[in-house]
Amino acid sequence: MKFQFYPQNEGEEATYLVNFIPSHQIEQNMGFIVGFPSVYDQYLGRSCSNHPKRSLGKSISCTSTAGLISTVQCLASNRKIFVGNFSNFQKYIPSASSPISLRISGIINPNYNINSNTGYIKLNVITQNSDDYLDINELVTVLEPKPAPAWCPINTITASNYFARLKTDYNLNFTLFSKLPSQLALGKLIILFPPQYDMNTQNLSCSSTTLFSSSPFCNISSSLITVVGNLQDFNGDLSITLNNIKNPEDITPTKAFFLQTYDGYNLKILERSFENLDPFYFSFSFLGPTFTINNGLDILAQVGSQTSTIYIVLQFQCALNLTFKPFTSGFSVVPNSLNINVSQIQTSFRVSVPKTVSPGTYYIQWETLNDFSPPMYTPLRKTKVVISASKGISFPLLCFLYILFTDQNLIFFKVMVHAGKPYDIPKGGSSLFIYLFLDNPPDSQLILNLNFSSNDSSISMNSKSFTFEGGSSLQYLQV
Repeated sequence: MKFQFYPQNEGEEATYLVNFIPSHQIEQNMGFIVGFPSVYDQYLGRSCSNHPKRSLGKSISCTSTAGLISTVQCLASNRKIFVGNFSNFQKYIPSASSPISLRISGIINPNYNINSNTGYIKLNVITQNSDDYLDINELVTVLEPKPAPAWCPINTITASNYFARLKTDYNLNFTLFSKLPSQLALGKLIILFPPQYDMNTQNLSCSSTTLFSSSPFCNISSSLITVVGNLQDFNGDLSITLNNIKNPEDITPTKAFFLQTYDGYNLKILERSFENLDPFYFSFSFLGPTFTINNGLDILAQVGSQTSTIYIVLQFQCALNLTFKPFTSGFSVVPNSLNINVSQIQTSFRVSVPKTVSPGTYYIQWETLNDFSPPMYTPLRKTKVVISASKGISFPLLCFLYILFTDQNLIFFKVMVHAGKPYDIPKGGSSLFIYLFLDNPPDSQLILNLNFSSNDSSISMNSKSFTFEGGSSLQYLQV
């Protein structure tokens, strides 16, 4: 059993690592309970859905990093964290060479007390929705938080522009009183941008005061920017420039920026900024006219199909010939390059989702081409796409439908097929064309096989099989 947490300062939001080998084979209906002593806050973290004053901030999250192959969820209540609700699960067989490793983030460390520890952490293995405890360990470990970090004052934070959705260079100037350990001694700077920034999609570079490092290295992980590269311990005034940071999507004011100096060898924060002492916030505006995608609503799509036509609408007639380039993961935008020309006010596209895509929330990132520099138009907003599971169909698929001409809506496997109502058909003659169309065209191919509700050899159709190719939603039937 191994138990570690960092940073170890009192009152700081920390990540807890738990490594253990249970005595029982772990099935999908099982879970773990990590219990914390009374010196911890009963909600454990800054965010709690059951407490209105704790509804802000980062919530507690859990990840299985080794041993147990599964996506896990966690729920915090009364100083206990339940880890379970496994998905994408593979049965775990206890093995000394492959212990289970859980990472729990968002826990607030308890207060520091001289010559005192937290009391024992507990770990139990249970069967979900029951009182059956399979493994019980009430004496996992005791922890000893470290004193709170000192103050690192931020002198200035400036940006090269304050326009929403544009790439920007940020300069931070601050003063280190305590020596930051060298890179070799695991020292690093940590910069926390407000949640209005989508840090995980940034592609940044950085530079710094030469006395600190001639070639610093910046990295983004879990929305945190880390800066390393000092070959010697460093303190004093320091200037860091972060290049190519994308500004927030919206023009609402940001929350505060934070800075930390971190001693990775001793797992503690040496100095940090504080919101009341370093109140840096930014407000943004739109650079120019804006485009609206799907009336500002999320795009809803289904696995194995295409959406209806989605429009990108400009406030005024376009003054340039612009091209929008979408960037997606797992699904595609049809067409993959969208044009809006001079005097036009809109263009359109569809989202096409293959049957191999997992349901979930995805995003489309956009790049605008052929605009001026600096741009005349506000870049497109990142677009949220919510993909739901296929409602019972798989492509390609043979669907056997029976057409009753008194009904215009034919439903099979929750795929809506509309059939136009035919006019009277003279004996010995043929009907006019009857339209068959789908609410949402397939991503690849859908085959409909049709037949009559009664066997009458005197009545026939022009075809009993109709193929809807990918993106196609219309076919014709003649009786």
